Amino acid sequence: MLAEHDRALAHFEGFLRGERGTVSVAVLPSLAATLLPPVLAAYRAARPDVAVEVRDGLAAEVTALVLSGAVDLALTVADDLPAALQAVTIAEDDYFLLVPARHALATRPAVTWADLGGEPFVAFDHASSIRTFTDRVLVREQVPLGPVTEARNVGSVAGLVGAGLGVSVVPALVLPMTGFADVVAVPLRDPVGRRAVRLLRDPRRPVAPAVAGLVTMLADAATHGIRLPAGARWTEPGPPGPRLSPSSAGAPG
Repeated sequence: MLAEHDRALAHFEGFLRGERGTVSVAVLPSLAATLLPPVLAAYRAARPDVAVEVRDGLAAEVTALVLSGAVDLALTVADDLPAALQAVTIAEDDYFLLVPARHALATRPAVTWADLGGEPFVAFDHASSIRTFTDRVLVREQVPLGPVTEARNVGSVAGLVGAGLGVSVVPALVLPMTGFADVVAVPLRDPVGRRAVRLLRDPRRPVAPAVAGLVTMLADAATHGIRLPAGARWTEPGPPGPRLSPSSAGAPG
């Protein structure tokens, strides 16, 4: 009985130090494949006994998981967020034109949105945050597209572009997921497209020590030497302010 008591006490002390427990994260698929893994690797190196759950989904699904309390925190690029949630920008990436390797635009050092005029286009479906952005810019810049082919996920879009069905617009953190296809990424200018990656949390939810540790790791990723793909960058740390602190009454997250 004494040995079991000692083991339970040691486990609880580990939880209080943020060395044990569970952290759940909802995240967009592109961020789950590119931005999050090196952060989690660094986090788990310091906290090998913390269990991590990653739930990927589209922007609306990610936000809903945070609101419902199903996850501790989320990573998203959505702009229209519920006022009840706390959002902090931790990174940003630029948009690129994705073209077949033999396309005339593939050798350009950069292209403008006007260069897309009349081009067959491979679009993400309407549930994607990438589609929302591209539609908005194309309308604002009055760029008429050629025939449009739609697909839901990054692999499908890259495969369709590589097969010559059209060009597409994707953010930098998506590019590592297109390497299997015969495509080239060209920087987009006039205007430069840029999106913010936000750390999302419900401030009404108690913060377990292990969760606070991951929040800090994400906020300070640049200082840990965690690198992002070309065209993406961690944002500069903001002015000193209150950090998310573990709740003394919170249950393990």
